[in-house]
Amino acid sequence: MQLLNNDILLAAVFVNPPNQVLLNENQKMIAKEALCRLAMKIKGLESETSRSEFSEQPNIEADHSSSSGEDHDFNKYLDKVEKD
Repeated sequence: MQLLNNDILLAAVFVNPPNQVLLNENQKMIAKEALCRLAMKIKGLESETSRSEFSEQPNIEADHSSSSGEDHDFNKYLDKVEKD
C-alpha cells in the first residue's frame, strides 16, 4: 500500500471523519502534521500577497509573529475533527 505512505493523501483521508477509521494512530499523526505544514504554507502565501499589494518592494519572508497561537488553534481544530 504505497499510497498510504503519501502524507497529503493521509491528510485527505483524515479530514473526512467517516474515513478516519482507515488510519492507524501513526497515520493520523502524519496527516495532522501534513495539514499543519499546508496551512503554514498557505498562511505564508497570504502574507506575501498582502504585503506586495501595499509595498513597492515586497518582503519575501512570511510574517510568523502570530503563528504560534494560530498553530495551537489549528491543532485544537484537528483534534476536534478527529473526535467527531
